[in-house]
Amino acid sequence: MMVLQDLKTIILHTQFRIARSIFGSLSPTVAKVGRKHVIKGPCQLPELEALLYISEHTTIPRVRCTYNGPGGIYIMMDHIQGTDLETLWMRGLKPGEKETILNDIAAILTQL
Repeated sequence: MMVLQDLKTIILHTQFRIARSIFGSLSPTVAKVGRKHVIKGPCQLPELEALLYISEHTTIPRVRCTYNGPGGIYIMMDHIQGTDLETLWMRGLKPGEKETILNDIAAILTQL
C-alpha cells in the first residue's frame, strides 16, 4: 500500500512541476493543472484543515486530493476562472458592485 501512495505522490508532484512550466503559475504557490484544477503548495496542515472544513460546509471550490511532497503538503482543488477580489477591488468598483460582493461573501460565511 505504501508503494501505491509513494507512486501517487510522485505522479501528483510531477504534474505540479509540469503544470507550472506549461500553464504557468497563478501565484508563487499555485499552479494551474488543466482547465479545472490547481495545485497549491507547499502548504502547512492548518491550511489544509481549513480548506477541508470550508469544502465540507460551503459550495466554493472543492479539495480533490492531497499529498505530502517536498516542503509540505500539496493540495489539488477546483479552479474557478476569474479575477481575484483584491484586483477587482483595487481597480475600483461601483458602490453597488461592492455591496453585491460583500453580500455574496456574507452568504458564504453563513454556510460555515
